[in-house]
Amino acid sequence: MTTYATVAQLAAKFRPLSASEEVTAEMHLEEGSALLRGMVSGLDDAITAATVDSILVRKVLTDAVLRVMRNPSGATSQTVGPEQATFSGLNAKAEVTFTESELALVTPPVDGVSAGGSPIGSVRLGPPIWGIGYGSC
Repeated sequence: MTTYATVAQLAAKFRPLSASEEVTAEMHLEEGSALLRGMVSGLDDAITAATVDSILVRKVLTDAVLRVMRNPSGATSQTVGPEQATFSGLNAKAEVTFTESELALVTPPVDGVSAGGSPIGSVRLGPPIWGIGYGSC
């Protein structure tokens, strides 16, 4: 299967990549694309049907891969000379992960209604709770 973004698109958002970084970026893009397909049911069909914007899918994927490329070891802080950087949350993970809001951007609408990737309402099967155990003797 194809990836939702190319190494060149990733580099355009980041910086020129070395040859070894390009190999790493390609691997992360492939794995991230597979993760998105597994997490968002019907994503490829939704892109084809234009119910999900392919540009948003590319954005979500490249943002997730860039988090890893900027901090490949998953460090929580780093000091170089007088400069210090602190990483937290997803920025401190050494793996491609997606936020709830990112997944909501690429989740196809259900029956034409988008719930931001979350179902709306609830369902209970069986007799109503209020009717159980309340009868006359």
